[in-house]
Amino acid sequence: MQKILLTSAAAFVFAIAASSVSVPEAEAQKGSRLCGIANGPVAMLVELKQPKGKKGRKKVNSACKKLAAEFRQGLTDGGVPNAASWKYYQRAECEGVAKEMSGGRSSADICEGFKDQNGNPAMEREKAYKVTYKGGNNFEFERLN
Repeated sequence: MQKILLTSAAAFVFAIAASSVSVPEAEAQKGSRLCGIANGPVAMLVELKQPKGKKGRKKVNSACKKLAAEFRQGLTDGGVPNAASWKYYQRAECEGVAKEMSGGRSSADICEGFKDQNGNPAMEREKAYKVTYKGGNNFEFERLN
């Protein structure tokens, strides 16, 4: 029950936070970065296009920091147990997040797993995904909004 509550609370916080942050247009793969939260092998993430130039990177950094701050506050306000131990990603590389989620067993490009409702590579803006590490190089993806 606690696991379901924890996941539901985090998904709710994530959906609200993702809907309130304006970020540059997200595109798949090359130069992608992730913003989100993780607790062990489960993460809720938004993929962002890493823009070229200092001004674009600064804008993405700012959006990710705002999103992470909203996650922290939402988890704390929601009474989520051990909220302080959650990992917060602020413009992290797709492969690096996979490596951390898998305890070093995988460095897959998890951004390739983000699909739209039709199963096509996600080229959407501000879409949240629940990603669960399943072992080896296997990850499960669930589109949250």
